[in-house]
Amino acid sequence: MRALRYLLILIVILVLAVVAIPFVVPPDVIADQVVKLTKEKTGRDLSLGGDISFSFYPNIAVSMQDVSLSNPPDMPKGIMLTTGKLRLNLQLMPLLRGNIQVKTFELVNPRVNLLTDVNGKSNWDFGAPSDDGDTPTDPSASGDTDIGALSLDDIRIVDGIVRYLDETAGTAFEASQMNVALSLPDIGGDLNLSGSLVWQGEKVEIATTLGSIRKLNTDKQANIKLKLASTHLTSSFDGIITLLNGFGLGGAIDVKTPSLRNLAAWAGNPLAPGQGLNDFSAAATVKIGAGEITLKDAKIGLDGMRAQGNMTIQTTGVRPLITASLGVDQIDLNKYIAESAGKSSKASQSGWSEEPMNFSGLKAVDADLRMAASRILYKKVTVNNSELAVTIKDGQLNANLDKLSLYNGLARGTLTLDDKAGTPTIVTKFASQGISALPLLRDFAGFEWIEGTSKLTAILRATGASQKQLVQNLNGDIQVLFEDGALRGINIAQMMRGLGTNILSGWSRSEAQKTDFASLSASYKVTNGVAVNSDLKMLGPLVRLTGAGVVQMPNQWLDYTVDPKLVASLKGQGGAADLAGFNVPIKIKGPWSKPKIYPDIAGILDNPAEALKQLKGIGNIDPGKLGLKTDQILGGGTEAVENLGDGLQKTLKDVLKPSDTDDGGGLLDNVLQGLGTD
Repeated sequence: MRALRYLLILIVILVLAVVAIPFVVPPDVIADQVVKLTKEKTGRDLSLGGDISFSFYPNIAVSMQDVSLSNPPDMPKGIMLTTGKLRLNLQLMPLLRGNIQVKTFELVNPRVNLLTDVNGKSNWDFGAPSDDGDTPTDPSASGDTDIGALSLDDIRIVDGIVRYLDETAGTAFEASQMNVALSLPDIGGDLNLSGSLVWQGEKVEIATTLGSIRKLNTDKQANIKLKLASTHLTSSFDGIITLLNGFGLGGAIDVKTPSLRNLAAWAGNPLAPGQGLNDFSAAATVKIGAGEITLKDAKIGLDGMRAQGNMTIQTTGVRPLITASLGVDQIDLNKYIAESAGKSSKASQSGWSEEPMNFSGLKAVDADLRMAASRILYKKVTVNNSELAVTIKDGQLNANLDKLSLYNGLARGTLTLDDKAGTPTIVTKFASQGISALPLLRDFAGFEWIEGTSKLTAILRATGASQKQLVQNLNGDIQVLFEDGALRGINIAQMMRGLGTNILSGWSRSEAQKTDFASLSASYKVTNGVAVNSDLKMLGPLVRLTGAGVVQMPNQWLDYTVDPKLVASLKGQGGAADLAGFNVPIKIKGPWSKPKIYPDIAGILDNPAEALKQLKGIGNIDPGKLGLKTDQILGGGTEAVENLGDGLQKTLKDVLKPSDTDDGGGLLDNVLQGLGTD
């Protein structure tokens, strides 16, 4: 009994001593011991300024002001943490049983400076200093740490700032006005965090639920739910987070932003100026590791386009590298072509745009893409059901067009767009067949003269900062064949039958007229936008035609001489190109949207006798009305040419007005030139 009495007396004395500590030991002495203990255990300098108060019963309560904690001794000098005020209320009795129950922990105006130095060491690593040269013990090396019970009732950060600098990667960021509330009812339960902070001048709302802290401590990973909301980004994540063995995330993610460009600029990685890259959304199974983001079964939206597939984004290079295999509903290239800010001032008289083209978006990312697209849009041109492989590197795009369904036909080829030097260069090798010519030419160049099924091969190269410059610098070779089609706006057979009336005034194009053909073929040598052709050939039911000429693409101008023949045969494809018949050379000259068409009088009169015979045969022209005698013409020689020339010249001067001629007299000039007269 006596021993028990002494034991009870000892317990009472110890309790009274604990209660009396705040009254017997000055706070400054306690503070000095805390500073000394911090130095011994971490090697860091702890500074406590301002008013300090401690109490140990019934709860442990600490209140400090102007607290600061230095970087580790083996890192650059500096302060890792400062706080204007620190307040802690920790329940004593549960602590004596090995359980941590924090009623209140508040940091007011904390300033946290996180640093990873050039050696890869982080200042938030609190391993014990190794003064004896031994490596600090890794708590995980001896097994899992049993925390016991942990309860956090009310943890708050008020108006905090967190700065981060990574000297190895050369990256830095700062979050300010951080106001966060945190609670953890039980160590086996969820840690809930909510609050807001300001990053890059924008407020970000945060709501996070982190699974069992015990599991994070033992398994090195835990479940996490995260929601972020700001002006530039709305995002949610539900999955697994890894922290203790390197940062990682894996799970379901949903991201939306009204502008990728604004988001990238806000994140401190602005994209090169350009059009598009605005409205973006992505929902996928994501895995985020060191410098790499992988999206599986992704559903992606960008600028009104929708895609599905798999994607990997590597972020460690100079530019993000995107590798993807996607199915796309449409690729609208018009979204990424700069619109003309002043079309009236920038419009070219030739019809080609002089507005600078902006392909700088190619320098924003590198990419290796495999895509199947239901539709591709460029200007007015529409391509359907296509398969293509695209690589982008250092501002150069290479596209392998494995399959393009284009205006009822198919096309294949390659395209290189190089904007590394700032002035785009385009190189293409292209082959197509079965394409409907009229809608393609109309949508691409406003050219509505030809209809039919086309076959095309082309090797072309162009350099220029605008559409007009590209056309002016276009070089290469083109071979084209049109089958089972028509020349729109012109009926050659009818024109030739009416030569007697139209010879003096030229012909006009009529939308209601057509010249049907079985085939129309030509090859072109293109130099600086000028396409020269010498083998034009057309086979039709009533007309055979050969010709040669020039297509001046920069100013959209035609200058052709064609030699048609009227034939009796209704056979088209397979018919002889040189069937016997009547032929009158025809000039086609002027803007390709509305050229002038007229008989080549100079060509007709190369052979005066044959010319008269042809005129009499199809135009019912009476030579006597021209002041000519048949024997004078049929006599041939120089005299015949002069006689015929005098008669035709007199008639043309009397009838033909300059306003009716090509360029104010071109037709008359052609006639007189052919006659050899002044």
